[in-house]
Amino acid sequence: MPAPVRVEFPQEDIDALLKISKSRTIGTSYVDRARILLRKADGLSNNAIAEELQFNPKTVALWVNRYTNRSEGASMLEILRDAKGRGRKPKIKGGARIAVTTIACTDPKGLGYPEELWSKRLLAKALRENAEKLGFSSLSTICATTAYKILKESDVQPWRVQYYCEKRDPDFDSKMNNVLALYRVISQQFTWDFIKKVWRYTPDGQLQGIRVLSLDEKPGIQVLSSTSPVQNPVPVVLPGSGTELQVAANSVADLKTLLQKAVTVTKFDPKLYIPVRRKSKQASYGLGTGFVRSRRSLRRTKKKDYEYKRHGTVSLIGAMDLVTGHVFGDVTESHNSEAFIAFLMKIDAYYPKEDKIIIVLDNLKVHSSKRTREYLATVPGRFEFLFTPKHGSWLNMIEGFFGKLSRQLLRGINASSKDEITSRILKYLDQVNENPVVHHWTWGLDDLDPTLSYKTVTLLEDMG
Repeated sequence: MPAPVRVEFPQEDIDALLKISKSRTIGTSYVDRARILLRKADGLSNNAIAEELQFNPKTVALWVNRYTNRSEGASMLEILRDAKGRGRKPKIKGGARIAVTTIACTDPKGLGYPEELWSKRLLAKALRENAEKLGFSSLSTICATTAYKILKESDVQPWRVQYYCEKRDPDFDSKMNNVLALYRVISQQFTWDFIKKVWRYTPDGQLQGIRVLSLDEKPGIQVLSSTSPVQNPVPVVLPGSGTELQVAANSVADLKTLLQKAVTVTKFDPKLYIPVRRKSKQASYGLGTGFVRSRRSLRRTKKKDYEYKRHGTVSLIGAMDLVTGHVFGDVTESHNSEAFIAFLMKIDAYYPKEDKIIIVLDNLKVHSSKRTREYLATVPGRFEFLFTPKHGSWLNMIEGFFGKLSRQLLRGINASSKDEITSRILKYLDQVNENPVVHHWTWGLDDLDPTLSYKTVTLLEDMG
């Protein structure tokens, strides 16, 4: 019998094959092929390898030849990978695959389905039902997995929705740059030369005579109260001398006995709380100094009944001084010109009469109504408006403050009347003004034309 043909394996290839053969995350076919080559590196013949590993000798010869005739620089995984053209030939190809993607890019209602978005199963069902109409009989047996694979090749995901903000204003860019130009002036602390020509400075270099505010409304704040008592979080501590009590127990039964004697305390120190890994589906217990937790005896979150009672809605109109951080706010039941004018009067009374007030605001009708213009005529030169472009209210800096207010105050709020929620909102604004925070705008300022200046709007002149 002729001696087996030896194949030279560099040490780095042997190390790579060993790593693949011991891997638990890679495909079993790669592992089997690595084992074949490792036995070949030991000097065994193809027939001996096939007999030992229970493979067909032709399979062993195939992968030995693949390694022997490998391309220069090919990695071990590339050598062990199936050659192109191997495997089951796809039945759906050509125009049929294009039809799958085309239908996925339409709305289901166009084919008579009530759904708004395609799911993989619904798309496969629609393709099967319309296969003959489309002229592709191969689609009559398509399944959801095959449809998904075809869409994945085209990077189409019709079951997902992404939202965007359409530029509905033909002058969107110019108006946006106008707002950004004002924000840039604020970020540079009003040091531009064209500002110095209009407003005067104090001896220490501070700007005098101009106020810049960001104004917006937050309508439809719901006043909701829970129909059942709200349950606050409840910490549990063993009775004894404070939180220094040593908890000693030798079994879960002992712990249960201790937990039955637990009492509620009002002061809770997270550092003394013992996080315990869950032992069963029923409860978990822990040993140590301080707090002992049981999933059945400790309420870690605030709990509210799903049912609630409505008490109507209120609207918040707010404005934020972009230089000092001071926030103005009024809570009203109606959202009309009278409320807006009353708010402007509140701002007017706050600042010195000789100051000019620039307000950044959106295109709400009450901001330019007839009654608003009539009021502005009574305070000539006092207010100047800088409107954000239509569908571009995100350029208004107070939107960020409204988001903060929603997270800290309005999320999950429980109020029994409009008066209660009004007082709580106004109290929140008072707390903010005790230590005001100046909001800074940075987006787009670096790309703005350095020679661009902002232009405010005088309603009486521009709108008649």
